[in-house]
Amino acid sequence: MNNETNLQINTLPFTGFGPGINCPTPSLTAGLFSVQGSGSSTAAPNGDGQSYTSYGGLVKLSLPIGGTDARTCAELGRSRVRLLEGQIDSLRNETAQLQANTSWEIASRCVEALRVARLAGVYAGLCQGLALRATSPAPNEPILQRFNP
Repeated sequence: MNNETNLQINTLPFTGFGPGINCPTPSLTAGLFSVQGSGSSTAAPNGDGQSYTSYGGLVKLSLPIGGTDARTCAELGRSRVRLLEGQIDSLRNETAQLQANTSWEIASRCVEALRVARLAGVYAGLCQGLALRATSPAPNEPILQRFNP
């Protein structure tokens, strides 16, 4: 009976941009491997078998060739970065709008509460800087309110 076990680390240098889009990239990789085996034979005197273990390593420098593929992959990479930057900008805008809406809602609730109650504790701190006027302002008089939640 004979058997052999091989163990090797995969060192394929590819960058993926999505399902089915893989581009080879220049890279320097290193890997280790081991091989173990054993065997026996009824034809051998005394039925002796053999076993062995080998260890090794490899270093691989990969420089892809092919100008068209390299340019296509580079453009795919740049377009992916532009897409992600656009998504980040969109999320920043949505976050700013959400913060503005939240601040407006808090200010509106504070005005409602201050009309009927004196706030204390957390609520007083939340509505700090917001003051109600006791009387209606004159038609041309500006109204200044500051709100810093």
